[in-house]
Amino acid sequence: MDDSILYYYYKQAVQNSLTRVVLPSLRHLSASEQLSYLHWLPIHYRIQFKIATLTYKTLATCQPSYIYNLLQVYHPSRALSSSTQQLLHVPHVY
Repeated sequence: MDDSILYYYYKQAVQNSLTRVVLPSLRHLSASEQLSYLHWLPIHYRIQFKIATLTYKTLATCQPSYIYNLLQVYHPSRALSSSTQQLLHVPHVY
């Protein structure tokens, strides 16, 4: 198994344990219910939120330039209804 996947599961396990420490009286709830009660996002959604926030701030301010230079605006080859939206090109990862 990939190290990054193991690290993800480790971080999620740590977060679940912390919810039990913070909410000892609500042990009967599942980990996801405890996270929801605390308004904490699971690790997977925290990562997605962080990437979305960083991308938005980079597009709005053009800073930091090393990230801004990596972002590519998607230009469709023909007129589409999504042409007015600010979409980004998703590169192929091999």
